[in-house]
Amino acid sequence: MRHRRPSTCRRSPAAPGRFWLLAVAFVLHSAALAVIGVHLVTYLTRLGHSPTTAATLAGLLGLLSVTGRVLVTVLRRWLPITSISAIIVTGQGIALGLLPAAGRSVAGAAACLVAFGLGFGVASIAKPAILLDRYGDHGYATIAGFLGTPTTIAAATAPLAAATLATALGYTPLVLAAAAACLLGGLSLAITPRLPCHRSAA
Repeated sequence: MRHRRPSTCRRSPAAPGRFWLLAVAFVLHSAALAVIGVHLVTYLTRLGHSPTTAATLAGLLGLLSVTGRVLVTVLRRWLPITSISAIIVTGQGIALGLLPAAGRSVAGAAACLVAFGLGFGVASIAKPAILLDRYGDHGYATIAGFLGTPTTIAAATAPLAAATLATALGYTPLVLAAAAACLLGGLSLAITPRLPCHRSAA
């Protein structure tokens, strides 16, 4: 078993670089989760599923969110939390991107939603873990507040904006936009550890 030493980076939360990439990643991911959580059943019915089947398939997200949390806990024995989150969020983007093509069958839709659902509860673990790993517990509440405000706003407003997009362009572009948000969020998380950490002067 490999134990990784935390890469604590105590600095101002307003500093450029890592913090803003984390903010972008979690804002995009929160928006995508909120959009899919609200509009998934409607989209599945547009793909030809009955309302009962659509609701059952959507229920996989909540069921698998627990499995995703367990998976993250196990993987942390070997990988840093930022890398795990990047992989899972990117996987969610790929799964959503395949949903318009694969989701017309129950098996195809279930496969996509299983992959997407594994990351549905990851943010609740990843966000505090990444912040503590990068910044330590000094000023954690302030940094979490900086990050929590835009993610909360994104989660609250994204479904309404998505409804407007769906009305104008249809639900497939909406799902593909959510997929792109996850992919960009995963990329942002993957880049974060590569940025230099400018430590504040003692």
